[in-house]
Amino acid sequence: MADPAGDVLAHLATEIVALVVDTNLFRGKVREASESLGIPAKAVFVLRTGGADADAFQGTTLEHFHPSVQVRVRSTMRTGFGVGEIDADAIREALHHQAITGYVDVVASEPIYVEEDEQGSHHWSINVELLDERARA
Repeated sequence: MADPAGDVLAHLATEIVALVVDTNLFRGKVREASESLGIPAKAVFVLRTGGADADAFQGTTLEHFHPSVQVRVRSTMRTGFGVGEIDADAIREALHHQAITGYVDVVASEPIYVEEDEQGSHHWSINVELLDERARA
């Protein structure tokens, strides 16, 4: 079975040199910045959010699955809105219609600005839909 969040996480770590798994690129929901827990203010979080049911097509032995993943990008008060927006755009470009092993296609939304939090960090969300094609069981 595919692991969409893990696959997106690994792809981002490979494509964007500045992102390092468990250093500033994390799997799961957005977590508060914490020096003691090793979670920096400037970070990226990847979370599986579900996806549509499989599509089975008559006359074929294939099913198409559409798992979805949300990528959250957080800038810092020091780096500001502009740098965070550039980072979010770069992450979107690293995903949209790019080859991720195990998937036929990847569609990433334009970054959506979410909020400025209490610490002055800015947040963006990128919704990612992957197309996984498998033989019917």
